[in-house]
Amino acid sequence: MPLREQIAEKKREEAKQQAETPSCHRRTYSNHPVTFIEFQPDAHTRMGFPAHQLCHYTLDASGEADAPQRLTLAFHTADVVITGARLSELADRLCEQQLASVNALDAHFAAALGSNPWVAKITIKFLGKPKA
Repeated sequence: MPLREQIAEKKREEAKQQAETPSCHRRTYSNHPVTFIEFQPDAHTRMGFPAHQLCHYTLDASGEADAPQRLTLAFHTADVVITGARLSELADRLCEQQLASVNALDAHFAAALGSNPWVAKITIKFLGKPKA
Protein backbone atom coordinates (compact mmCIF):
# COMPACT_ATOMS: atom_id res chain seq x y z
CA MET A 1 0.00 0.00 0.00
CA PRO A 2 1.45 3.41 -0.94
CA LEU A 3 2.52 5.70 1.91
CA ARG A 4 -0.18 8.28 1.13
CA GLU A 5 -2.89 5.65 1.54
CA GLN A 6 -1.30 4.36 4.75
CA ILE A 7 -1.31 7.86 6.26
CA ALA A 8 -4.91 8.46 5.17
CA GLU A 9 -5.98 5.13 6.69
CA LYS A 10 -4.20 5.93 9.96
CA LYS A 11 -5.95 9.33 10.13
CA ARG A 12 -9.34 7.69 9.52
CA GLU A 13 -8.70 5.14 12.28
CA GLU A 14 -7.59 7.89 14.67
CA ALA A 15 -10.67 10.00 13.90
CA LYS A 16 -12.93 6.99 14.45
CA GLN A 17 -11.26 6.19 17.77
CA GLN A 18 -11.52 9.83 18.92
CA ALA A 19 -15.22 9.88 18.06
CA GLU A 20 -15.82 6.72 20.10
CA THR A 21 -13.73 7.63 23.15
CA PRO A 22 -13.40 11.01 24.83
CA SER A 23 -9.83 12.24 25.09
CA CYS A 24 -8.01 15.12 26.73
CA HIS A 25 -5.18 15.30 24.24
CA ARG A 26 -4.29 14.76 20.62
CA ARG A 27 -0.90 13.66 19.43
CA THR A 28 0.79 13.51 16.07
CA TYR A 29 2.00 10.22 14.64
CA SER A 30 4.28 11.64 11.96
CA ASN A 31 8.05 11.76 12.10
CA HIS A 32 7.88 15.56 12.17
CA PRO A 33 7.69 17.34 15.52
CA VAL A 34 4.67 19.54 16.21
CA THR A 35 5.11 23.25 15.54
CA PHE A 36 2.29 24.49 17.80
CA ILE A 37 0.71 23.11 20.95
CA GLU A 38 -2.94 24.07 21.23
CA PHE A 39 -4.76 24.41 24.54
CA GLN A 40 -8.56 24.37 24.87
CA PRO A 41 -9.49 25.41 28.41
CA ASP A 42 -13.19 25.41 27.45
CA ALA A 43 -15.37 24.68 24.44
CA HIS A 44 -15.10 28.25 23.13
CA THR A 45 -11.39 29.02 23.61
CA ARG A 46 -8.40 27.76 21.64
CA MET A 47 -4.90 29.11 22.24
CA GLY A 48 -1.74 27.91 20.54
CA PHE A 49 1.88 28.37 21.50
CA PRO A 50 4.93 27.60 19.33
CA ALA A 51 6.43 24.36 20.59
CA HIS A 52 9.95 25.70 20.17
CA GLN A 53 9.18 28.42 22.74
CA LEU A 54 8.69 25.86 25.52
CA CYS A 55 11.44 26.66 28.03
CA HIS A 56 10.73 23.90 30.53
CA TYR A 57 7.97 21.90 32.19
CA THR A 58 7.34 20.51 35.66
CA LEU A 59 5.09 17.59 36.57
CA ASP A 60 4.03 17.75 40.21
CA ALA A 61 2.64 14.34 40.94
CA SER A 62 1.96 12.29 44.00
CA GLY A 63 2.68 8.58 43.87
CA GLU A 64 -0.99 7.61 43.48
CA ALA A 65 -2.39 7.03 39.98
CA ASP A 66 -5.66 9.00 40.33
CA ALA A 67 -4.41 11.69 42.73
CA PRO A 68 -4.54 15.29 41.49
CA GLN A 69 -1.49 16.28 39.45
CA ARG A 70 -0.23 19.55 38.03
CA LEU A 71 1.76 19.91 34.81
CA THR A 72 3.23 23.40 34.37
CA LEU A 73 4.55 24.44 30.96
CA ALA A 74 6.70 27.57 30.83
CA PHE A 75 6.65 29.31 27.46
CA HIS A 76 8.40 32.62 26.68
CA THR A 77 5.15 34.58 26.88
CA ALA A 78 2.95 32.56 29.23
CA ASP A 79 2.74 29.82 31.82
CA VAL A 80 0.22 27.07 31.15
CA VAL A 81 -0.93 25.03 34.15
CA ILE A 82 -2.74 21.75 33.47
CA THR A 83 -4.51 20.15 36.41
CA GLY A 84 -5.86 16.61 36.33
CA ALA A 85 -4.87 12.97 36.80
CA ARG A 86 -2.50 10.58 35.04
CA LEU A 87 -0.66 13.48 33.34
CA SER A 88 2.67 11.71 32.89
CA GLU A 89 1.65 10.65 29.38
CA LEU A 90 1.33 14.33 28.42
CA ALA A 91 4.86 14.93 29.71
CA ASP A 92 6.07 11.95 27.66
CA ARG A 93 4.43 13.38 24.51
CA LEU A 94 6.12 16.73 25.18
CA CYS A 95 9.52 15.01 25.30
CA GLU A 96 8.76 13.20 22.05
CA GLN A 97 7.52 16.46 20.44
CA GLN A 98 4.20 14.76 19.63
CA LEU A 99 1.76 16.68 21.84
CA ALA A 100 -0.49 18.58 19.43
CA SER A 101 -3.37 19.70 21.67
CA VAL A 102 -4.72 19.50 25.20
CA ASN A 103 -8.33 20.08 26.24
CA ALA A 104 -10.20 19.99 29.53
CA LEU A 105 -13.00 17.47 30.06
CA ASP A 106 -15.77 17.35 32.66
CA ALA A 107 -15.18 15.18 35.72
CA HIS A 108 -17.79 12.62 34.68
CA PHE A 109 -15.44 11.57 31.82
CA ALA A 110 -12.54 10.83 34.18
CA ALA A 111 -13.51 7.21 34.84
CA ALA A 112 -14.32 6.58 31.16
CA LEU A 113 -10.75 7.47 30.17
CA GLY A 114 -9.32 4.47 32.01
CA SER A 115 -5.54 4.84 32.27
CA ASN A 116 -5.44 7.75 29.81
CA PRO A 117 -4.77 11.30 31.04
CA TRP A 118 -7.68 13.34 32.37
CA VAL A 119 -7.41 17.14 32.26
CA ALA A 120 -9.73 18.90 34.68
CA LYS A 121 -8.54 22.47 34.16
CA ILE A 122 -6.19 24.50 31.98
CA THR A 123 -5.03 27.89 33.24
CA ILE A 124 -3.05 30.25 31.03
CA LYS A 125 -1.22 33.16 32.68
CA PHE A 126 0.43 35.62 30.31
CA LEU A 127 3.72 37.13 31.39
CA GLY A 128 4.51 40.83 31.15
CA LYS A 129 1.70 42.97 29.81
CA PRO A 130 -1.92 41.93 30.42
CA LYS A 131 -3.94 40.14 27.74
CA ALA A 132 -5.98 42.58 25.64
